[in-house]
Amino acid sequence: MPKGFTLVELIVVCVILGVLLRLGSVMYSTTHEKARAAEARSMLGYIRTAEENYWLDNDWYSGNLTLLGVEDVQDSCSKGTQYFSYTLGGITNTTFTANATRCTSGGKSPPGKTAYTLSLDQGGNLTIPDGY
Repeated sequence: MPKGFTLVELIVVCVILGVLLRLGSVMYSTTHEKARAAEARSMLGYIRTAEENYWLDNDWYSGNLTLLGVEDVQDSCSKGTQYFSYTLGGITNTTFTANATRCTSGGKSPPGKTAYTLSLDQGGNLTIPDGY
């Protein structure tokens, strides 16, 4: 009897490996995207703290990230290491909303999803799309 594997056995092993690799890559990309969303939540918290400090000094919220000392996150989609762009909206004397919008250009598109936005208001209320 000759030693070795038959062609059918090799094909079965290749199919099993292919399925396992595909499952692993999907789980990896989902976990990777959740980590990027966690980074955005952290930066939104930093922006909220800067807004609160600005409000303590001036009795109103700023709509300008430069005045808050976080200008490096403006238009951050054009930077190689940033995956979110940050903006401020809903600015009044007593309210603000900080937004983190997922970049979709320059090869930074989220896997299998469209762009999404995370929002944090002056009360610390975080709005997150399902799955993040």
